[in-house]
Amino acid sequence: MWVSIADFPNRKRVRLGWRDALRRRDRAACGRCASAVAACRCRPELSFSRSDREGGGRVRRLAAVAATTFGLVLSAAAAHGQRSEPALAVRNVRVDPIGGGRRVTITLTRAPEGVRGSRLEDPLRLEIDVDGPQAEAGGETRFPVADEVVSGIRAAPRAGGLSVVLDLKRDPGASDIRAEGVVVIADLGEAYVSRASFRVGLEGKRLKITGRWVEQRLEASRVEHKHSRKDPRIGRVDGPIAAVGPEPRTFLVGPLVVEWTASTQFVGLTPEALVPGAPVEAAGRLSAPAHLVAGTIEKAKPGRGEILGAVTAEERRSDGSIALTILGVEVIVPAGVPTRGSDLAKRLDEKRPDKQETLSIFGRPLTIGGELQVLTEYRRNFDLDDATRKDKVELDDHIELEGLYFLTPRVLLFAQGKFTYAPAIRLDTGARDTPEAKEVERREHWLFAGDVLQNVLGRGYSLQIGRQKFQEVREWWWDKNLDALRVYYDRPEMHTELGVGQELAPDSTLTRFITPDEEDVFRLLANAAWAWRERQRLDFFYLYHFDHSGQRSIGQILRPDREDPSDARLLWLGARASGEVDSGALGDLFYGLDGAWVGGDETVFGFDSCADSDTPCPASKRDQTHERLSSRRHHDVGGFAIDARTTLESPLRWRPAFTLGYAFGSGDSNARRGEDTAFRQTGLHRNNDRFLGVDRFHYYGELVRPELSNLHVVTASVGYRILHSSSLELLYHYYQQAVPAPFVRDTKLKADPNGRSGAIGHEWDMALGLEEWEHLEVELIGALFLAGSAFGRTRDHPDDFSGNLAQGVFLKLKWNF
Repeated sequence: MWVSIADFPNRKRVRLGWRDALRRRDRAACGRCASAVAACRCRPELSFSRSDREGGGRVRRLAAVAATTFGLVLSAAAAHGQRSEPALAVRNVRVDPIGGGRRVTITLTRAPEGVRGSRLEDPLRLEIDVDGPQAEAGGETRFPVADEVVSGIRAAPRAGGLSVVLDLKRDPGASDIRAEGVVVIADLGEAYVSRASFRVGLEGKRLKITGRWVEQRLEASRVEHKHSRKDPRIGRVDGPIAAVGPEPRTFLVGPLVVEWTASTQFVGLTPEALVPGAPVEAAGRLSAPAHLVAGTIEKAKPGRGEILGAVTAEERRSDGSIALTILGVEVIVPAGVPTRGSDLAKRLDEKRPDKQETLSIFGRPLTIGGELQVLTEYRRNFDLDDATRKDKVELDDHIELEGLYFLTPRVLLFAQGKFTYAPAIRLDTGARDTPEAKEVERREHWLFAGDVLQNVLGRGYSLQIGRQKFQEVREWWWDKNLDALRVYYDRPEMHTELGVGQELAPDSTLTRFITPDEEDVFRLLANAAWAWRERQRLDFFYLYHFDHSGQRSIGQILRPDREDPSDARLLWLGARASGEVDSGALGDLFYGLDGAWVGGDETVFGFDSCADSDTPCPASKRDQTHERLSSRRHHDVGGFAIDARTTLESPLRWRPAFTLGYAFGSGDSNARRGEDTAFRQTGLHRNNDRFLGVDRFHYYGELVRPELSNLHVVTASVGYRILHSSSLELLYHYYQQAVPAPFVRDTKLKADPNGRSGAIGHEWDMALGLEEWEHLEVELIGALFLAGSAFGRTRDHPDDFSGNLAQGVFLKLKWNF
């Protein structure tokens, strides 16, 4: 909460803690309590009617007085019974040059209830009033400093808290004061004015920082990225106990207060072993900034310092180091410690636990993890033909193993593989619908080196080589593993990456060759992101696709698994604007707008089955396992697409989120005249994202799952966050072809439209995601599709499927380790 104070000129602001806000609200409502009953928040006023004063209400007056006295006595007793809070005091102070100004960091013994500041003259000084439990009366404590702006710092107890005075040698200009956990920060001069230019891009990320405790902060030697969708109040701290107290059942690790309760589990030690210097690991949930209520407390290895949690504040300092606030604790990442690298091993659809198996190899950590998934998909009437029974159940069960190894703090190795068992069973015959159900897949294996050109061009340049994941948050552009070389360049507010790739080997044991649609395909990919304002972002995308696999000759006989339906040379250009807007009483509004253009040329090949009697094939190959290349057509490509969506997180009961979206991909109206104006996506896309729930799903429909080509898609949804980390979302989609055509590009439906009408149909989805557990995820999706007039009977389309239904139920269980 930010409130203005009149004492500060030039946009000075003070950040008040949540306790202070509550107390100010209560005082405004009912005034101060008597000192004898300080525990009460509101002293009731006594008023009597005229009839009471005239004598008719003496008994009622006595009863009111007695009730009030009895209530005050109970309040005083309750206050006396409460455990005493620790007194507010200063542990240490530090002055750092930031930009052209100064940052004064004041570490306290406990989180303050509020801070206020005022500048005084003769002599020039800045006085900071810190609210909290008053310490015993004592003298002034001085903290001498050697600085050109701040000559000294003084602290003394006062009624209701603590007074801290910064003695100044000269006027620093505009100033700002705020509290972050147990730390009060005073930014003097340009340290406040230019703060936005010091953003790092880690705020909101969930990090595990390994290092050593120095005074009241953690100095990092390694930074690892963790799953960011968890409750930001959940965290973990590791290190020696600095002190026992200040409250019963509490101790300090650095400046973080750790409290245990009757439900806290102790592993490898007992409460009696919690003494200063004992190494411990405590995991739990924040009850206030820098106050962790532990669910578990374990015996830890000596000499280790670690903290894991969400970043709530960030700043890049002038010396190149990064200051973060995690769990209310200050963390310093020196300039030589990279913050990027381990995040490349995390994918948007994965939720690895905070604590994974870690081994020490040659003195460096090797983290081992993975997942076990059981996915069952029931598909009913996907061919829209009610006269047939081609329903089937598809399974996708797999185990995935991965390892992340730090060769040095700047150089990482990552490897990942997957074994899959995925049969499909026809319910009408009980037979398998797929001949091959077992597969070993080559996933990711890469080497990452951070700040590779530090001595030449400075910091920010990183390199990644090997099979790696190209993924962006909406998967509208890409979400695919590619053999590639990628270069990153990072600066405050800016991220750019450039990758070049081509498949070098088969990615699966299903084939001994690279699949024809990926063989000899060269790609150049680029993405640039700019955080141009707080909670506002612009992205730019580039993709060049060149298939140089060579031309096939007409009449060539091929097996179906060696057929390449097209060769293309295409270029995609696009941009995305996304962000969050505070809509006041309406809630928070999230928006996104994508636009893309594709152009180039394409050669499309046609094939005839050798099983047909009129197809000229050699007698030895006249069967279903061979096809003949019968045609080749060349045309230019030029199309565009847009995707706009907005989500309102309302303040209504149960906090429902309402989403509206519209997407359009241009249609194919001129292909026969040598030009195809239909937009097509990159072929690396998955169209997978989440709104404000925990579940990621296909936002163009879980059943139809179309590619955005020659199509209008209208989407509406309402979602609810339930329990702690779960959600329920109800979605509706309407599909209309831009130009009526006898096909829908890359859809799960097994029926083709008639090419006369563009009304594809309607879909309703329900997505339930349960992530209440550290290791287990549960996802249940139900989908229903109603076919439109595009599937009705025409002269060239004798089957009338209009109004028919297709259903799908998808259940996924995933265990992360």
